[in-house]
Amino acid sequence: MSKFHISYWQGPPAEYALQEERIKEIADAGMTIANVWADFNDVKKMAPLFEKYGMTMNVFDHRMWGIWNQDEGWQDKLRRLAKDYKDIPNLNCFFLKDEPIPEQFQKLRDMKDIISEVDSEHKCLVNLLPVPAREYSVEVYSKYIDDFIEVFEPDMLSYDHYNLMFKEVEEYGEEKEAIVSNENRKTNGWLGKKFIKYNRGQFMDNLEIIRDRAHRHNIPWKIIILVTEHWDFRYLTEAELRWGAFSSLCYGPAEIDWFTYWTPGGRAEGWDHHNAMIELNGEKNTHYYMVQRINKELALMGAEIVDAKSTEVLHIGNEPEDVLLRYFTGSYGPLKALNASALVVGFFDNDCIMFSNKDMENAQTINFACDREVYLFNKYNGGYTLMQQNEAGLYELKMSAGDGELIKIGK
Repeated sequence: MSKFHISYWQGPPAEYALQEERIKEIADAGMTIANVWADFNDVKKMAPLFEKYGMTMNVFDHRMWGIWNQDEGWQDKLRRLAKDYKDIPNLNCFFLKDEPIPEQFQKLRDMKDIISEVDSEHKCLVNLLPVPAREYSVEVYSKYIDDFIEVFEPDMLSYDHYNLMFKEVEEYGEEKEAIVSNENRKTNGWLGKKFIKYNRGQFMDNLEIIRDRAHRHNIPWKIIILVTEHWDFRYLTEAELRWGAFSSLCYGPAEIDWFTYWTPGGRAEGWDHHNAMIELNGEKNTHYYMVQRINKELALMGAEIVDAKSTEVLHIGNEPEDVLLRYFTGSYGPLKALNASALVVGFFDNDCIMFSNKDMENAQTINFACDREVYLFNKYNGGYTLMQQNEAGLYELKMSAGDGELIKIGK
């Protein structure tokens, strides 16, 4: 059984990054891959610490800035960089670029080819834009992904998508009030202002496109989802964090990453960041404990499906801004009926079915019919338990707001 991986964006700054207790803290949060942006000498010191706690590293060496800007002799500098890292035992990949535009794809391919000349064992990673970042239509975005795959030939598809936002209103109505922290309000002059929750569309469309392209080209994929409050992205509850993680898991990723682990500093107003897993001063935020709980469940459920093929993803509950979704009607596969108010349902070829409650405010009880035995996965400790039908011959499953559950269909 392969391992389902969990990582993060923005690790500890230099003054903390070489402290073993900080490395252990990352591992204790449930991370399996470290995202390291540092100088080579610091990476060499960090590597055995991450290895001690069972973690590999995705590395962005600071020399990449000059290489990317095409400093004189950048090709030889890149070869030296690759040679430096070649024998680090827990190197997972070289990170090359965040959110490139199409005009940069060929340069990225050139960089990948140079690294491969020196080190053919370690892959190169690029993180791609989400659908709404440049106001792409789904057609234009699909071409963006297709062109990247054709030029770069990635070993893994990676992208980020953050959609849980807020917007200002004069008075509250029926909409849900958004949590905007006092720190964020003070920084941006928003004290006393009223904000409601706004969930930007196309989160699911983005999952559809990436899943489809990953299947077409037989490559794994991952998504980076939001933790940290910044700009017009609101402070997230645990149910909202769970919604991002488990809705994504229904689509069959090989990895889920969190933005961010450490609170980024030194940003301009409006992009000032607040309430990451770890505060700027090194103290744990409540988000640390929320993500830690979610990661334990992600690791167990993810391991059950990471080697399986995602065969279909269906929705219950309309997503008006998403145009690529397919909806559950009547029956599908082993499910002869399914009653729910808002649900993502992911089917896998190992007889597993992943459910995610799309309602981030309310719990719901779903019920379904199946003519075979059904086993519920214990997402806290692992293992399966035979489910019993109710008097109406249906299986019932209680789901907390935003939460996920995994079942397995018997033979």
